[in-house]
Amino acid sequence: MKILLSLVLAATAAVSGVAHAAQYSSDADRRSQNRDEALTKWRAANGQPADRQPTQPATLRERGREGAQSAKGFTQRQAEKVRNFGERQDRRLNNRFGKRANVNANPEGGGGK
Repeated sequence: MKILLSLVLAATAAVSGVAHAAQYSSDADRRSQNRDEALTKWRAANGQPADRQPTQPATLRERGREGAQSAKGFTQRQAEKVRNFGERQDRRLNNRFGKRANVNANPEGGGGK
């Protein structure tokens, strides 16, 4: 009797597992189809070709280079912003205090001497 009960429970678990897997697979397929349709509509609305696929680097080396280039570009842009800010501040202070404004020469004050 215990063997029969164990077999019935095992069969029920197997059938429910298969049904759940089939349902998950169909849900995943439906989500994938919905995502593709939404992307197609968005691309059409934004003037992009429908068959355009995002390009991804093929190898780890290429991905590393892409990341390094991105970081290098970011740091160069930030450095340029700092230089531009410094130049603007120099122009502003020179206009306010005369030809050569050495405002930060002495941190305790005293006019730069």
